Amino acid sequence: MSYDLTIYSPSDQKLSFETLRTTMCPLGWEIRAVDYLKDTVLSKDISLALCQILGWDRTYQPAEELAQLFSDGYHVDFASIPERMRPFLIGCEYDVRFPTVFSEVIEDDEWWEELQKSLTAEFGARLQNTKSVHALRTAASPSPLRLVFQYDLAWAIAQITDGLVQDPQDGEEPFQLPEGLEPEKGSPIDRIKAMR
Repeated sequence: MSYDLTIYSPSDQKLSFETLRTTMCPLGWEIRAVDYLKDTVLSKDISLALCQILGWDRTYQPAEELAQLFSDGYHVDFASIPERMRPFLIGCEYDVRFPTVFSEVIEDDEWWEELQKSLTAEFGARLQNTKSVHALRTAASPSPLRLVFQYDLAWAIAQITDGLVQDPQDGEEPFQLPEGLEPEKGSPIDRIKAMR
């Protein structure tokens, strides 16, 4: 089981990693993209495709050490990362697809028919205008820090691409515009501490 967030966007442009990184910085995150096939940190000027997005709170130690460790081209060996750094390092799978027809956006006709009953006209129209689908996935039972990271990523992607965020785990309001999810600025760890 996994925790999934999906962003439906009217943009058919690929997402620039550097734009995403710049959008995540004010939220207190430093991020890197790791190639799934080669397990290497991708350069900052790429357009994102299937990869692992790693992040850490840039205001807490060991932020500087993690930034140095995860430099462009670094071969990622998670077993060799010092134990004291591991709790600060968060990962999230990212994938994007560019459907050419609406039937490639919806899961199936029954899902779409059921969904239309609860969607506002605006959200229905936005879904029908989807040109790219961005998917974020983490392992089941994510920690509070992992959830904050995933939601901050979803907000940033939706903000950049004018997307609509779907949280299928939320039974009451499964779709949100970026304005409805806007996180507070600053340290993610401090934001979690403030919620307790």
